Amino acid sequence: MNKNYFNIWEFKQALDLAETDPISARLLYEEYFKKYPKDYSGYPYYCSNLITLGELELAEKILDYVEKEYIKDNLFNKEEKIKKFEYNMFFTRTKLLSYQERYEELYRLCVKNISRVADKSLNSVWFYSKKRTGRLNNGERDANSYLFRQIVRYEQDDFYKHIQKHLSNYNENLEMPNTAIFEEKFPLKEVVEEIKKYIPSDKRLFLGFYDDIYYFRYDECGREDKKIVNYFKVVCLHNSQDFITMCPVKGSDNLPHIDLNYMKKEEFVKVKKISQTDKFNRRYNRK
Repeated sequence: MNKNYFNIWEFKQALDLAETDPISARLLYEEYFKKYPKDYSGYPYYCSNLITLGELELAEKILDYVEKEYIKDNLFNKEEKIKKFEYNMFFTRTKLLSYQERYEELYRLCVKNISRVADKSLNSVWFYSKKRTGRLNNGERDANSYLFRQIVRYEQDDFYKHIQKHLSNYNENLEMPNTAIFEEKFPLKEVVEEIKKYIPSDKRLFLGFYDDIYYFRYDECGREDKKIVNYFKVVCLHNSQDFITMCPVKGSDNLPHIDLNYMKKEEFVKVKKISQTDKFNRRYNRK
């Protein structure tokens, strides 16, 4: 392929930021495709990044365009390139249909591409499409893995059991503790109830296929890889308060996030507030 068609190093700069800073990644992708508009193999990744940011209409428009254009390009349309490219296009189209909530189309696309769906992550998407199109029996819940059980019928108690692995008291006696652990004094249940005020909302990323990821700032909330962090993330089933997991992460102000540090201030005020008994004792110099 002519060197003017692509630049692997420039493309990788955008790709490497896709999860940690998708906003900056988008800007890099846009600059890249101004210079290399015929690098068709890169478009599925760019469109996936757009979906992550909620730009569903634009992602669909670009995918439709690329599907029409790449077959006209004899320099690109080679057997060794097409197989991976077409899989990546399918992969991204699956993500798009799911977040567009076009579940019947998603289900039929999975059926049509059953060999590709054998991939573990896509198998869960197919399962999710069955749920959203009424093809699952709620009685199937107990026979499945944690994620599949929650898709069939969400239960908050299961969520709390699942995230025990991120709690300090659970990890105390483990030879290999989890790498992401909330601090012992982190008010987990109070925080869960508080963040429900913000979920669902536009402060989220569509990094998966059917899950919304929210980042919250809560200084010194926990540790990741033994380092104190100021953020935690929450993963929910799309457009719901069905929490799948929650754990401290390194995070960044470059990610869409909600600052919960006001909760720490409120807690501090509660601790410092003088009780009526203390006021009485102080007034009469009683100890």
